Amino acid sequence: MMEQLDKMPADLSKIDASVVVFDDHFAINSSTRCQHRCVYCFEGERDGYREIPTNDVIELLKQAATKVKAVVLMGAEATLRSDFAEIVAAGTALGLEMRLSTNALRFSDKQFLEASIDAGLKKIELSFPYADVEVYKAITGAKETGFQMLLQALDNIRLDGRMRCNVNVVVKQF
Repeated sequence: MMEQLDKMPADLSKIDASVVVFDDHFAINSSTRCQHRCVYCFEGERDGYREIPTNDVIELLKQAATKVKAVVLMGAEATLRSDFAEIVAAGTALGLEMRLSTNALRFSDKQFLEASIDAGLKKIELSFPYADVEVYKAITGAKETGFQMLLQALDNIRLDGRMRCNVNVVVKQF
């Protein structure tokens, strides 16, 4: 069954028949890859990975552009795609505001951050599971270098200043 689904072309035609009122955006889960193994997450595949082919993602963007103002690229971790900037640029060319839900580790690389913003990335929703390194490692399954990369990514995003950034954190106690 899954093999059949993987071979089906992207199709949003059911949106027209839907009674759902759309917000301003549409989300695309384009990959099952992620550097983390967060205890609360169902997105990251543990064995192997699958990605929606680039052409199919672009077709989804074309269809979404007729329905919404923005697209949120999700993953598990969409920035691990080798065609990430190409997809962002394609959505931008269609007039979409391109957004991202991310762990932001790839943005620790300033060149990757700049290429993403130059391609048209406007806003990210950054997952920062916990501000303590040991708890972060326990929640994400990451090494300490992952925590340091996230801190560097936050600095890079702040210093660049061209992209809006929402940070999601885990609240331990009110």
